[in-house]
Amino acid sequence: MEEKKGADHKKGLILMIYTDLLVSIWKKTVVILGAVTVNALLEASIHHIGKIYSFLKDMEFDYDGIYPERIKYEEVSTDEIKKGFTALITNLFEEISELAGRSMAEQIKKEMERAHLPGGEE
Repeated sequence: MEEKKGADHKKGLILMIYTDLLVSIWKKTVVILGAVTVNALLEASIHHIGKIYSFLKDMEFDYDGIYPERIKYEEVSTDEIKKGFTALITNLFEEISELAGRSMAEQIKKEMERAHLPGGEE
């Protein structure tokens, strides 16, 4: 019984660390990209990674924040929690990077058009 309590406590701590990290990332990126964009990216990441780590599908979020406490993790191993959140956060960063890359490419293209440089016109 004590072993199970200890394992549940450890699992809870790991879940708390990863969810705190995710909430922190969400808060920082919302300031830059806006809640609509970040939530769309998070939803896409959860949809994609949730196919592998289904417990992540229980996570809820809206324009005010993320509600990871709704995740049902009792039947999920500590290792799966780590792997799932690592995959989710990695995928979210990939989505943000792709978006930022497109945005930067558009910005560079506009600058090239303004300077009348080759490649700046279609």
